[in-house]
Amino acid sequence: SVMLGNDLYAVFSAKANLSFFKFWQGEFLNIDGYRWGTSRGASPKGKVLFSHNKRCVGGARKASKANGKSAGWQVNKAEQEYIGMHDADGGAIFSYKVKGNSVLDSVEALNGSNFRRTLEFANGTTGEMKVTLFEASNKGLKTLTNGLSGTSPDGKRPWTVQVEGDAKLVVENQMLVVVLAKQTNKAQVRLLMGTDAAEVATNYAQPGKSLSLAKRSTMRK
Repeated sequence: SVMLGNDLYAVFSAKANLSFFKFWQGEFLNIDGYRWGTSRGASPKGKVLFSHNKRCVGGARKASKANGKSAGWQVNKAEQEYIGMHDADGGAIFSYKVKGNSVLDSVEALNGSNFRRTLEFANGTTGEMKVTLFEASNKGLKTLTNGLSGTSPDGKRPWTVQVEGDAKLVVENQMLVVVLAKQTNKAQVRLLMGTDAAEVATNYAQPGKSLSLAKRSTMRK
């Protein structure tokens, strides 16, 4: 689990196809007191904003082959390599490889209940790839400028995502999926995510400076 600031948090799992599979707002974690908190899992202490369901996360951890129904990168486990995490200025940066392509992956807290996720490809990529973001209904979708707006499958959690970079969004198997085109060296794809479409649109219109994750990963105060 990663503390992002502004009372926003996310969970990254290397075993679940290198995915951020839950985002929430409030406090950090609920720790079960049984056996001094060592024997039962922790849970988010706050309001879950975006999430994959347990079946998708569990499937991602167990499946060795890409099946389009699990969380995270839609590639076989044998083509995934987790390298580690940089404790960098501006937040944690995760480093891994997918199909031999080096990826730096980071989520930042923005205003309100908004996030920016950045994917950076040091040496580009060899072709199209897909990565899921969270569960989403394919009903009632609204098309935005380089983005989509909708709800979770139960209709209780609204979401909006807009993309900066060479990628597009689709909903497949009740999940929001980023379809990444072939990337050039040092290319970034940035995902502006939030629960309010107007706030996401404001962040999209004012992206600010885009600092290289590779450079940021070497910076510590």
